[in-house]
Amino acid sequence: MKVDAALATAVDDQVNRRRKDALAVDPRTRNWTTRDVARRLTAVGYPIAHPQVHRMRTGERKISVSEWLHIALVLSVPPVALLRECEDPDVVVDWIVGRTPLASVEEPWLYYATPLRGSEMKGSEFGRMLRRLADEYDSTDDPRTHISIGLSVIGVASGALRAVTRTQEG
Repeated sequence: MKVDAALATAVDDQVNRRRKDALAVDPRTRNWTTRDVARRLTAVGYPIAHPQVHRMRTGERKISVSEWLHIALVLSVPPVALLRECEDPDVVVDWIVGRTPLASVEEPWLYYATPLRGSEMKGSEFGRMLRRLADEYDSTDDPRTHISIGLSVIGVASGALRAVTRTQEG
């Protein structure tokens, strides 16, 4: 997952968009310059010098998770909007909000068994996974796909059972 370059590009694009909008209203504005972004970050509790902001925007400096969230705050965008430039942004967004694990996750059962709260995650992630697999099963007549889906159900179910057992024992 190549997040660093994607994040730098998205931050730069968002700042440029805000700057262009501000200039359209007032050609003499000092809003959304690199200094202004640094000032806004400082105002929300993340003190940073404008040269660091410049290096973040150009990709010369990695953006930490804390910086990512603070930048999203001052830009008034959801943090995941800054990840839209990733190789497969929908996959990254689904991973962040808890819909599906990334392909590189070694224990997807643990991912699905992790309890999440909030409006995005109403209901059981385990149940949601089973419904998705059932829909996939019903949409094909290929016996190999049916076997593969069956094995996925067994893996997810056994993982969910292990997670429940650990929770009850702990």
